[in-house]
Amino acid sequence: MPVKVRNEAGERMNRLQFLRRVEETIRRYGMISPGEVVVAAVSGGPDSVALLYALYWLRGKLDISIHVAHLDHMFRGEESAGDAEFVGKICAELGLPATIESRDVPAFIRETGLSEEEGARIVRYRFLEEVAERVGSGKVATGHTATDQAETVLMRLLRGSGLRGLSGIPPVRRGKVTFIRPLIRISRREIEELLKAEGIPFRIDSSNLKPVYTRNRIRLELMPLLREFNPRIEEILARAGEISAEEDELMERLAIEKLGELALERKEGFVRLRGDELAGLPVALRRRVVRAAVREVKGDLLNIDFDHIESILDLISSPNPNLKLDLPGLRAERRYSELIITSEPEGGISEYEYRLPIPGEVEIPEAGLKLIAEVHEERPPMPKNPDAALLDYDKLSPPLVVRNRRPGDRFRPLGMKGSKKVKDFFIDIKLPLPERDRVPILVSGGQIAWIVGHRIDDRFKVTGETKRFALIKAVRCGDGRRDTG
Repeated sequence: MPVKVRNEAGERMNRLQFLRRVEETIRRYGMISPGEVVVAAVSGGPDSVALLYALYWLRGKLDISIHVAHLDHMFRGEESAGDAEFVGKICAELGLPATIESRDVPAFIRETGLSEEEGARIVRYRFLEEVAERVGSGKVATGHTATDQAETVLMRLLRGSGLRGLSGIPPVRRGKVTFIRPLIRISRREIEELLKAEGIPFRIDSSNLKPVYTRNRIRLELMPLLREFNPRIEEILARAGEISAEEDELMERLAIEKLGELALERKEGFVRLRGDELAGLPVALRRRVVRAAVREVKGDLLNIDFDHIESILDLISSPNPNLKLDLPGLRAERRYSELIITSEPEGGISEYEYRLPIPGEVEIPEAGLKLIAEVHEERPPMPKNPDAALLDYDKLSPPLVVRNRRPGDRFRPLGMKGSKKVKDFFIDIKLPLPERDRVPILVSGGQIAWIVGHRIDDRFKVTGETKRFALIKAVRCGDGRRDTG
């Protein structure tokens, strides 16, 4: 149902019509259940006062209890103190319990460096959540209207938002506490008509009359201009927000389902996806899946914008099979056909180097492994995995060195006549880039004898002339074996 500035008969809003519209909105979005305590956020302005009276008039029909919450932001001195007194009087007249407090928002803004709008919003919502918790409520009702919705949609359109941003203010926002907007389909003009008809007083926040903030300028300057082009601009913008919200919800469900299908691994702060299949999706769904993955990893989308999502998508379309990208609060990485998003950006593994006596053992914390060296006079049975190497002991120069790779490292892979760069070997076996600095390399007399877990050097192999055997085993620290999965 689109937002109406006038009812079907072109008449001004009356109480019956108002309550019918509010009740329809509450039921449409499942805002309230019988028996609940609803915290009403009341500033004293026309919207919040209309909200309070709507809930008060419907309290019996909805079977709810009401607790009023009012916060003095301490921005406007005596004026804001007067708002608090005004709200207290209304609650006393209606016989409703209320929590009326003040918070030094200007001090909070100075400490955090936030804008006045953002700082006030954060403090206000924290206060409302605290009140809800104190009174045992899971619902907070705010007085956002269709006019607020239209202004929000327009403001986000001007900022270049996508479908999600154009959805505007959600009628219901679930979280630690659920915020509901029962007036979201009623215009401010209708509300003011109702309050005038009912003789209900309200307060005017003088800061809303100054074209200082972006929203105020849209309300005071841009919206009146747009009404000259179309008197129904509020209805059109609010309807666009409603349609966008419904389509956004559908796209979000599809994206979450697809994320589950493409995920190879998911754990706290980490998602690994089939990047090749992701690249084959329609671009709109591709963006949504990446957004969903980022939100899952990071916990939110704070400081993540359209360009960040696009740069992640660029990773999977690049001809380069190994790329990484640091973004606010996370890292995205292409590893061949996989896309990995993690909340723990790597700083890289520093160079490490240890001595391995033979026989003896040494622990390599950077790799999570322990190397155990044994000497045998007869050829020992080999474990059936790549985590052991059998070398000609007499070709080794103890003590052995165990280190990670260095620039220019070369070795002669078993079975090859010539040498190969370790870097190229890692590329050939498609070893993910972040793992390359972790892999231990066994060095004897300055020559690589074994890239642990992967390949021995042909110069140290066992032959028919071998008289003593060196068995080097890699086991996972703590359990005596290495996890090869």
